[in-house]
Amino acid sequence: MDRTKIMNLSEKVGGLFRLAVLLQKRVQELVAGAPKLIQTNEINPINIAILEIEADAIELVDLSEQELAQLEAQSQMASDEAELLEALRTRMSANLGSIEAATPDKGGSESDDSDE
Repeated sequence: MDRTKIMNLSEKVGGLFRLAVLLQKRVQELVAGAPKLIQTNEINPINIAILEIEADAIELVDLSEQELAQLEAQSQMASDEAELLEALRTRMSANLGSIEAATPDKGGSESDDSDE
């Protein structure tokens, strides 16, 4: 895809970031089975989303303050869960390391017995 087309699309939707967000959201919908909003023989979801933007069939809708707050809370909860999982992984790794260090090596004691 040429740079001019991307720049024209980004101007149409309000910037490159907005274009990236809109494409990402629409491609996810198409991959999940959402119907095409335009007539096309195209099968690539990215190209379909681009054609839909060109045809003004989709747009990025700004969220209300309540929706933003809800998304922010969900994001914070996911971040907290990720931190908790990382702490648990670290703790489990440390515990496994101490268990392995405390377990005697059986292979070494058998070879010592065979020398006698």
